[in-house]
Amino acid sequence: MWINNVLIEDGFYNENEEVFVKTKNVSILIEDGHIKDITEEKKEGIDLKNHLVLPALIDNHIHLDKGFYGADKFHAVVPKPSDNYVFHRIEEERNFLKDFLKYIDERANALIDLITGNGAVKMRVQVNADPVIELENYKKVKKVLLDNKDRLDFEMVAFVQHGLLGNEKIVENMLDQGCEILGGLDPATIDYDIEKSLKTTFEIATKRDVPIDIHLHNQASLGLYEIERLMYYIDKFNYKNKVTISHGLALGSLNQKETKDMAKKFKDLGISINSTVPLNSKRPDIITFADCGIKVNIVNDNINDHWSPFGTGDLVERASRAAEVFGQVSMKELCDMYKFISITGDRKVEIGQKANLLFTSAKSSAELIARNDKDRIVMKDGKFINRKFKSIK
Repeated sequence: MWINNVLIEDGFYNENEEVFVKTKNVSILIEDGHIKDITEEKKEGIDLKNHLVLPALIDNHIHLDKGFYGADKFHAVVPKPSDNYVFHRIEEERNFLKDFLKYIDERANALIDLITGNGAVKMRVQVNADPVIELENYKKVKKVLLDNKDRLDFEMVAFVQHGLLGNEKIVENMLDQGCEILGGLDPATIDYDIEKSLKTTFEIATKRDVPIDIHLHNQASLGLYEIERLMYYIDKFNYKNKVTISHGLALGSLNQKETKDMAKKFKDLGISINSTVPLNSKRPDIITFADCGIKVNIVNDNINDHWSPFGTGDLVERASRAAEVFGQVSMKELCDMYKFISITGDRKVEIGQKANLLFTSAKSSAELIARNDKDRIVMKDGKFINRKFKSIK
């Protein structure tokens, strides 16, 4: 089919010392789920009324298995002692995991509705691998994801929320059942043994040749030491380009020079970063890391669960918040923020790409990020998927 009357971004231009985004009106041919042609000629097809077209979004870190979103009433957070806060949250989780199994289908589907409706067509889904429910969350979430495969692509992480050590068999079983990525978590304060935890993580990952996504929340010197040891094991196990650090809060304690030095190490080892850009703690300087060539994704993580009542499931909103946090206010800077949520890592829409697209009434990616325009049409593999436009053929 031809999609007519859409704008694509085509560079920048200056006017009275101010920078603007240059766009052109085009028609796009979608065939076999790909972009086959882009032309400035008018074609007979669907008129999208001067909407801007951009690559669709990717949520590279999301939990679908333990939340309240989609429940019959809103749940906030039960206060827990600040001393060893993570431990108290994990203990809280132990007490409800089995009860939550009956809600997973409904709530996971509700989150998928929310996130895909906002523009994401691919997710990296974190799923508990723990001694309370073992593979039960994994089985239920995978079924939900397969039921929604027309709306999103996905990969699943065997996430060791309750620690890796002592739960190795459960994790290995999940990987053997088809889970694609091995998750890790704070080796010092969850497993209480940095070396054994990291060594075991890499032994399991290398045995099955799966990537690693390790969640690192510890801050300051402890968190930085964990990252240094992680880099040691990446080199020792020859695991370059296969490790993602999610959160990496300790990286926020680095100054500009230290951040650039760390970024060089990350680039040499092929380490990527997922960040929610939290407001209540230090966070990695994702702008500097990205400028140094590190792949960075802005992600949702948890949406209204027992850890936090917050979250809208909107990656554009997250990127907008990040722009404010890091002072990205110029036209080019705002446009560049889109790369942190784009499924292609860029703003370009080109011939040959999969037809995973986001159409918005915003007139530039800069406006979309700055104003968080909510008028969005989402396409996956050449088909419109968000409910507002499900009648479009």
